[in-house]
Amino acid sequence: MSSATPDPEIQPKPANGIFVTAISDLHGHLPTISKTDLLLISGDLCPIDNHAIGYQRKWLLNEFSAWARALPTEQIMVIAGNHDFVFEQVDLRDELAAAGVTYLEDSSADFHGWKVWGSPWVPNLQSWAFYSSDDDLAKRYSEIPDSVDILLSHGPPLNWLDSISQPGGALKYVGAPGLEATIERISPALVVCGHIHENYGARRLNSRETLLLNASQLDDAYQPAYVPIQLWLERNKAGDQSRIVSPSFVQAQAEL
Repeated sequence: MSSATPDPEIQPKPANGIFVTAISDLHGHLPTISKTDLLLISGDLCPIDNHAIGYQRKWLLNEFSAWARALPTEQIMVIAGNHDFVFEQVDLRDELAAAGVTYLEDSSADFHGWKVWGSPWVPNLQSWAFYSSDDDLAKRYSEIPDSVDILLSHGPPLNWLDSISQPGGALKYVGAPGLEATIERISPALVVCGHIHENYGARRLNSRETLLLNASQLDDAYQPAYVPIQLWLERNKAGDQSRIVSPSFVQAQAEL
């Protein structure tokens, strides 16, 4: 699979646009990222082989932060995932900010007028980090303001890029209930998730054509398998528009 990615300087730049790269579910894998305005990471940052709080903290402030500082990007925004236990117990916002990384947890940040909200919560996994019951999820989603342009959610909405294979070939859908309705309410230009590795891909989700990305970088065997997804986001009189421009993503979709 090709790993070539486009240079935003040779892409047709839209008016009032930003060039975005989306990834998720690194599990310690730190991919090559080409020049971009905004890098979005939707959780499960830390290595899969050690969930100890001290180990995760050290890895984030050393290997991850060194990687982040070297990236050709103006800003990095991240959320935690269900493997990132350290964020439940340690406030790393200031230390990550020193590496150019903005950590979001039921909170937002602005990037050139684009409002980004981060939601790390997932259903169904009571013994993992950032588990939330259906009732708690509904409350958390109700607090997401309508003004959000980009939503980072570790898990996908129920029935959208969230299927896992069962014995006999049946599929089970394990996404977050209530998230689709929330996306319909706020109508963001872009939603970036991960969590369900084997559902890497893109869908148009609602009548406003919100672009939903599952940007997992690893497959279900926790091996690097997928490329970062790159796109333009543009504001115009018809509403926010999103356009995937990464040829490597198109090739990856054709090979799935």
